[in-house]
Amino acid sequence: MLNGYFLRAREVTSSELDEGYQFAAYSPVDPFIALGMLRGKIREGLATRYLSREHGTLSLGHNKLKGRVGYEGIVVDGEFISRCAADRKVAVNTSTDHAFHCCAVA
Repeated sequence: MLNGYFLRAREVTSSELDEGYQFAAYSPVDPFIALGMLRGKIREGLATRYLSREHGTLSLGHNKLKGRVGYEGIVVDGEFISRCAADRKVAVNTSTDHAFHCCAVA
């Protein structure tokens, strides 16, 4: 059994999809430490945008992409991208020559 404090923050959206921002933090000793860690993750997560939209196409803005796997797709920058659309919508950023490919794991 784990002892400690686990806090989770989740953006409430009107969509039925598993979209929106989600953050979590854990401290084994103090809930206020977990809260401080959670606030830091929220600040960092909201301040960094990994995707930019140009002419209906999503492009990588950095050398990396950070998000989470959701039901039937991925969530990046709080935006749901379906598995089928991920390869079509996310293009190569020519300044970094990096591409994102979404692969389903069975």
